[in-house]
Amino acid sequence: MANDNVTSNLSDVISRVFFMSKRNKIAIRPMKLQKLLFFSYGWYAGKTGNKLFTDGFEAWPYGPVIPFVYHRYSEWGADAINEKGREIDLGDEEANSLVDSAVVKYGPWSDMALSDITHKRGSPWFAVWQKNIDPHIRNPIDFENIRDFYNKKLCEAA
Repeated sequence: MANDNVTSNLSDVISRVFFMSKRNKIAIRPMKLQKLLFFSYGWYAGKTGNKLFTDGFEAWPYGPVIPFVYHRYSEWGADAINEKGREIDLGDEEANSLVDSAVVKYGPWSDMALSDITHKRGSPWFAVWQKNIDPHIRNPIDFENIRDFYNKKLCEAA
């Protein structure tokens, strides 16, 4: 059963991602930002059953995308986004820890390597994308699918 509790707002999570990336000397480009948000959201959903933030993801050609984030940062193209961010408390230690861990673990990876992870067979993106005949249609990725996928991953890792 889906839990509609939301821990943080998207802007605060983005700020924390930028803060952690600067602290760890990691360049964040728009595509990498999308993937780090997705991993943070997925890990949090899988562990707590809650949404990290209310904005949802859509299945786009290079993986899960939050349209608002795409439009806000698309002007950077393939360049690193020049934002410092702040070490914002997201509302609970689990959220803070999982966002920080996503940046530290996947921040050094290339954008395309992160895209490849989200494209794996059985992933939430793959489940939506394989049904999509027209690549110009942006179908939502259901929260329950993300939660269940990452819950299973966390259980396998334990």
